Amino acid sequence: MNRRAFLACVPAVALAGCFYRLGLAERVVVLEKTIEGVEIDLETGERRTVTLLTRRDGPEGPTYETVHEDLEGTVDDEPLTFEGDLRQDLEATYPEIRLRARVCDSAPIEGPDAASGCRSVSIVSEDFDEVRVGDVIDVREGSEGIGLLEVYQRREDR
Repeated sequence: MNRRAFLACVPAVALAGCFYRLGLAERVVVLEKTIEGVEIDLETGERRTVTLLTRRDGPEGPTYETVHEDLEGTVDDEPLTFEGDLRQDLEATYPEIRLRARVCDSAPIEGPDAASGCRSVSIVSEDFDEVRVGDVIDVREGSEGIGLLEVYQRREDR
């Protein structure tokens, strides 16, 4: 590695985990990831939110808790991401898609329902795709939802 490349990497490595230690980030566990579609009644203009996919942490590992009837047979057991054909199909079907995550202050693998400090938040698609159910992440919360600063620990490493 040349000297310039090394010096360019040092600040990034030094900052990893620092936001949390400095109180600039919150460390949370991702218990659920959900994709919602918004339907609009053309006659009344009424908006209705439909849960399309929910992947949840459990004692045996992440599983799909909700799979909308239109998506049955199209999802596999991989981490839930909003990309490729799934994204194109949902964006063609629904005028608005919402990506949500249920995050908690603590969530032991043996009892995720006993988690504390839980809330459901919006998350942008890049961050939604990066995190997996069960990961411990450092985030900053703002008016638009949470923003991922770093994946602190993957579920399988806890």
